[in-house]
Amino acid sequence: MTETPISRTIRRLFAGGGAIGLAILALPAPAQEAAPKPVPRVEITGSNIRRSEAETASSVITVNRADIERSGKATVAELLQTLAVDNQGSVPTTFGNGFAAGASGISLRGLGAASTLVLLNGRRMAPYGLADDGQKQFADLNVIPTDAVERVEVQKDGASAIYGSDAIAGVVNIILRRDFQGNTVRFSRGASNDWDGKRTNVAFTKGVGSLDADRYNVLFSLEYKKFDEIWYRDRSDRDWIGRNDLRPWGYSADQALGGTGAILPGTGTAGSAINGNVRNPADPTNYYNRGNPAGPGFTRTFPGAACSNFTSHPQGDPGGGCLIDASQVYNQIEPKQENLSFFLRGSYQLDPAVLLYSEFNWYTSQTDSSTTPSTVSASVGFPGGPVNNAIAQLGAAHPDNPYFGTAARLRYLAADVGPRVSNIDSNFLRWLGGAKGSNFGWDWDSSLLFSRNHVTNTQNGYLQRDVAFALLDPSAANVTAALRNPAYAALPPGTLWRIGENANLNSPALYAALSPTIANAARTEVGQVDFKATREFSGIPWLAGNLGLAAGTEFRHEMTELMPTSGTERGNIIGLGYSAYSGARNVFALYGEGLAPLPFNVEASAALRYDHFTDVGSSWTPKFGLKWTPVRAFALRGTFARFEFVQPRGQR
Repeated sequence: MTETPISRTIRRLFAGGGAIGLAILALPAPAQEAAPKPVPRVEITGSNIRRSEAETASSVITVNRADIERSGKATVAELLQTLAVDNQGSVPTTFGNGFAAGASGISLRGLGAASTLVLLNGRRMAPYGLADDGQKQFADLNVIPTDAVERVEVQKDGASAIYGSDAIAGVVNIILRRDFQGNTVRFSRGASNDWDGKRTNVAFTKGVGSLDADRYNVLFSLEYKKFDEIWYRDRSDRDWIGRNDLRPWGYSADQALGGTGAILPGTGTAGSAINGNVRNPADPTNYYNRGNPAGPGFTRTFPGAACSNFTSHPQGDPGGGCLIDASQVYNQIEPKQENLSFFLRGSYQLDPAVLLYSEFNWYTSQTDSSTTPSTVSASVGFPGGPVNNAIAQLGAAHPDNPYFGTAARLRYLAADVGPRVSNIDSNFLRWLGGAKGSNFGWDWDSSLLFSRNHVTNTQNGYLQRDVAFALLDPSAANVTAALRNPAYAALPPGTLWRIGENANLNSPALYAALSPTIANAARTEVGQVDFKATREFSGIPWLAGNLGLAAGTEFRHEMTELMPTSGTERGNIIGLGYSAYSGARNVFALYGEGLAPLPFNVEASAALRYDHFTDVGSSWTPKFGLKWTPVRAFALRGTFARFEFVQPRGQR
């Protein structure tokens, strides 16, 4: 029986005493009492069965619109990453120098962003084009227009039996406003306590039409965000945060924590110094700094290479290196980011039983991140094998070689080239069209979806190995290898890369050949068609209520591709290894679910899903749940699920 607010009030008044009840009965009867409305049944994240009870056997956290506004967070990603459910393995927007810079992902239960399924209005979207750690793809939360969000539901346990094997850690379902009428205009401008990292957010959302009165609703949302960068060098009062020189806290160069440019005597090891550390050809176990006025075996000295001409950073390296804190000088706490998102949703009530709907989401962003300059000696790998760049050296006749007359290995931080900078452009789109309704006692929903993400990463500040080696040591072999580079071939014969204090002698053409702009691109696509239905069956013996059943099927095509950064396919970019993949597959799924209310306020649920992947085979995923509610304010619940395998994301 459905209880309305009016009947609930009358029941409570009768329960309070017979006199009050009699007094109410004596009042004149209203002309006509409206027929009670049934309690609406809704679909909760983690179940395909529509129900009136919001709590299921699986734990679901709901963050509503009011919570979002009170949080003051500018993005959905920032909001979710402040929740206790977010754990290690998440990808913050501030991770500007990672594999997946420019995006943000959530990790539930510490299982990683790739194992956490993110849905938009209950359905998938294409993952970010650049994979975290080069292999783990995840959905970029930044594509969600914050102002259009109605609520966020987070299922904290595995949901592979409902949604597929990429929901092992749980599900985040971002639900946007529906049947919204009116206009909202939002503007916010903020800054950090140090008055940097300024943030601008402008949003406009409009909703027209009522499904009940007009049989249609259209929601339009446009949102612009701009976040300025924050540098570690502007946070020098934060103790060890963002530093690699940890000597004030008891560490040393022996632990690789004494600053960039340190030398370890007698080990044949040295860091890359801003003015250059050079190995003694007569004593391969020792490096000496070029600014050392009395370097053992030096055939010439360089007063201009004195460390004090390059940095005011505290010195004192026992090995005589010239120290700087490169991370503090060049790295960012937060990269610069600018993005624009657009969302459009239309709904039309075709007849009392059928609703048509369509969604379109478009997002574009640009992220600019910076990190330390390249060294000349960082080794890399590529399909042909490892590339040893530790052999980089100053030629015997190089004018900046303190061992002039003999080639000497070099450890140099190429500050004259500048920091390594990445400019990442991401373009995302998602279209969904579908229909849902009620026929023959079943509530059904079917849709067609296409989503795509395309990312380009343009990079500057990386060194071409063949050119760098030839400009430092113009041996016949090095020059022959570098002549394949047209920019190097156009340089005057005998051109050398002058380092440290003499870098001002280098021409723009030399730097264009040494460190040209390089780029790569990535894209992902998801196409899906699905159908699901649910209904209740009454009169089942031994049950305390109606039995709920749901069943569905889906077919999905997934594609992912990462093109290698130009030059890495032959190991020619110092400090940047080869990374590329390409793959596509089809996924077919059948699933079912049951919900049974048992005596003594116990609710039992079960789900089973079959997935077939054209690249890795098939799997069956079951899940069982129990919930006991002895009183309305207290419940005990638990679930059990079994996973046969973790599906890869299509890489080959």
